[in-house]
Amino acid sequence: MRQEPAKHRTGIRMSIPASTVILAVFLAFTVFLTLNPNLTGGVEESRIAMDVDLSDGWMTADGTPVRLDSLNDLPDLSMVGVTITRTLPHPIEPGAELNYITKNVEVHQYYDDEEVYVHGGHHEERDAAYATRFNFTPLSSANAGETVTLFIKAAHAGNASQILNMRISGTAAYIQRYVRAHALAFSMSVAIIFGGLAILLLSLVLRSARETELDLVSLSTLAILLGTWSATQTLIPQLVTGLYSILRALEYLTLLFAPYSGICFAISLVDPPQPQRYKHVALAALTAAVSYTLATVTLTHGNMHDSLSATHLFIAFSICLIASMIVRSLRSRGESLRESFDHVSHTMLASFFLLAFCVVADLFTYIVTAHGSTDPAFFSRLGLLVFTCVMGADAVQDSIEFVKKADQAEMIEQLAYTDSLTGIGNHTAWQRLVSDVAQTLENGLMEDAMVCQFDLNFLKRVNDTQGHAAGDAYLRLAAEVLTRSFGTEGTCYRTGSDEFSGMIVGSDLEERLQRCIELFDVSIEEQKDGEMPVSIALGWATVSEVEEHTVSAAQQLADERMYENKRLMKAERLD
Repeated sequence: MRQEPAKHRTGIRMSIPASTVILAVFLAFTVFLTLNPNLTGGVEESRIAMDVDLSDGWMTADGTPVRLDSLNDLPDLSMVGVTITRTLPHPIEPGAELNYITKNVEVHQYYDDEEVYVHGGHHEERDAAYATRFNFTPLSSANAGETVTLFIKAAHAGNASQILNMRISGTAAYIQRYVRAHALAFSMSVAIIFGGLAILLLSLVLRSARETELDLVSLSTLAILLGTWSATQTLIPQLVTGLYSILRALEYLTLLFAPYSGICFAISLVDPPQPQRYKHVALAALTAAVSYTLATVTLTHGNMHDSLSATHLFIAFSICLIASMIVRSLRSRGESLRESFDHVSHTMLASFFLLAFCVVADLFTYIVTAHGSTDPAFFSRLGLLVFTCVMGADAVQDSIEFVKKADQAEMIEQLAYTDSLTGIGNHTAWQRLVSDVAQTLENGLMEDAMVCQFDLNFLKRVNDTQGHAAGDAYLRLAAEVLTRSFGTEGTCYRTGSDEFSGMIVGSDLEERLQRCIELFDVSIEEQKDGEMPVSIALGWATVSEVEEHTVSAAQQLADERMYENKRLMKAERLD
């Protein structure tokens, strides 16, 4: 237990540069993603110069102009579908393709009367058709001047249907243009994810050191989940990997589980009465939402769109639950809003409410625009980035404060347990060691222990004849001799004016003792020709050889043997 402050301090000092490395990796990845000209497609394809915008000029069979970014204005779009046409330009450069983005649209594409591309159209593909998706359709020089026909139908009624950014160009150039246009939004999302990882790294150390009451693990989980969801909204991961279905499922799941993490963090931030009750309610709501989602996906053969209502309901429920926490917390304490949150950083609190407002704004925009927002994560991404940065800075500040406190505590502890004259452990440190060793032996975690007792001869004579300064030097010399000999296998302490103690623990005690005695004799011999030759009486005893099998009994026996050695040394001097 007494080593924990140093351990946690080391962990924090290691976690701060580790967090910096994580963020550096994020920056390197972002730069690569933004600047790499060959992210997708071949080099030759990216050299295609043709780039024609086909967003305008579309008409229905009766000649009504069509806006591709607002297809819900077309009658029968959700019921039977609508046919729209346009003439392809002339000429068409070899290698060019017709590229466009669809949202909630099933598409059958024709050149004149020949079908060349299909997206959606079956029940199990409705979810894929609902999702925002890139479509890269073939073209050739022979198609120049032909009529391109799109039969389009809404995959889900009541949701906005759009076709965006329709162009004839090289596919690689089309993708690169899109990536660069959305690199900032994607970079922000990745920053949130890596910021969450950095907070997690720091919070694990702070939490184990009990230096924070905030549930930063839940916060980091929230950042990672919402950052992942936000990244999928940019469509860049889908472009890079081509894993549309997997990333679509990941988008739904991250949005489903994120509110629970937000509730857990809010509980630690607000500290309402009966916090476990709120966690249980939130967990029950999450379980219900997950169960509904699984049932819906099973019944609709993988169509996750129909489960979105449960996710949105869970998000709204989470917001209401957090609001309820705040109200109950204020009422239970009888405090004003300012008094209640005096223990929380005002910057952190403001950023938390900003995040909540941004989430509500995105949800409101999504509903008001009939689910037609081209970026459902726009406000949430900004709010979450600010909140993650604030919390990351707060976690780093807590880490720095903890290191400072731990350094001060270590310095105080060193003063309390160190003999100021000799620099070795004092009597208090020795008593602590005796207690720890006794407990370890009692628990069966140590085989045996050997107690060594030492008594310095002639200290009074040195003080009387040469002064106390010489006596102090004599004590320091004795401590040096013991540290160079018995300190190699164990630890030595000054436990009295001219008394020292040592401890050797573990196995092979007799062999290790002999090595210490040999070094002790050599050190004593080296002092004989000095101005103050050191003379030290010693005695030792193991815990296993005393009847009580205790450290205190071994210390008493070692004392007796030390005094016997002292009497023999006096007898030798008289001879």
